[in-house]
Amino acid sequence: MSTTHKLPSISVVICCYNSASRLTETLQHLQAQQVSPDLVWELIVIDNASTDDTAGVANEVWAANPVAPLRVVPEPTPGLSHARAKGAAEARHDIIALVDDDNWTPPNWLNTVAAIFRGEPYVGVVGGPTVEVCEVEPPEWFHTFKGNYAVYALNSQGGVVEQAVCGAGLCFRREAWEVLLAEGYSGILTDRKGKELSSGGDFETCAALHLAGWKIWYDPDLLIEHFIPAGRLDWDYLCRLNSGFGKQSIYLDAYHAVLPKFGQGE
Repeated sequence: MSTTHKLPSISVVICCYNSASRLTETLQHLQAQQVSPDLVWELIVIDNASTDDTAGVANEVWAANPVAPLRVVPEPTPGLSHARAKGAAEARHDIIALVDDDNWTPPNWLNTVAAIFRGEPYVGVVGGPTVEVCEVEPPEWFHTFKGNYAVYALNSQGGVVEQAVCGAGLCFRREAWEVLLAEGYSGILTDRKGKELSSGGDFETCAALHLAGWKIWYDPDLLIEHFIPAGRLDWDYLCRLNSGFGKQSIYLDAYHAVLPKFGQGE
């Protein structure tokens, strides 16, 4: 496990499926990062079987302010977990930071991530809370179910937690992930797949790394804004989300069986 005092380098991975309409704002927030001069980072956009101009938008927006190297990498196999695995395989740096195509990172996000990993050599996973930014006024029921929309906070002032962190902004050590793979680990969930609202890949990643002996760190300063378009703020979409949660829960029961006190709170 790493004990270096040098800031770890970061590969930011954005997994995209038909993200052309959402990607610009996300990229502009990354371009506005206030990065320490000794922090090396790159951006990898995974084009996960998109049928729109996701790749073109990524290249055009980034070319206007290329603050770090960009690679747009195709992943033809549908599924968010496949896309994230592709991003991890393509990553060239110490830390893999997952940013969704509708996530807006605060200006000091990369610096904070790097500092935590440098200061906590036994931490394998780092994450923080999210807050909603709704395109339209959300319905009354939204605040009851906002956790289903990857809007959450853990009951922690910051530090090591016995819980999974959300996939929006989930960061992990590349060396930890590669050791898992070398030992035969293979995730069982596809997560989001086209229009299928399956989920659970973030919990599975956290649980697997936790079982491998790595600590999980939560930091409120890593607050990400999660943009939620109007089309997702209706009852039918919520029902589809809940159906996806139900389908994945039977697979995650295996992790709960061996980690009975490990959860994902709001």
